[in-house]
Amino acid sequence: MALYFDLKTIEELIGHNYYRQQKEFTLQELAQFDGSNGKPAYVAIEGIVYDVSKVAEWAGGKHFGNTAGQDLTSEFKACHVMTKVDKLPKVGILKE
Repeated sequence: MALYFDLKTIEELIGHNYYRQQKEFTLQELAQFDGSNGKPAYVAIEGIVYDVSKVAEWAGGKHFGNTAGQDLTSEFKACHVMTKVDKLPKVGILKE
């Protein structure tokens, strides 16, 4: 007997934090993910790279004068609390 699950059911079973190969980004590599021309929008905060592509406030890779594809740790800490980013998909880490 075969069982079939829709994506919502699978997400409920395994959650948002399913295993994904962690990618390491240099600042130059991160800069390629600026949200322009249909590219994903990634930002680094405290060494972790997050995907903000599906966040409405980051449409086009821009948010209150900040541009995706950068380490925005200090800018983020000035305006937000870290619990906000915990809900974002983590796509990798920033190499030193």
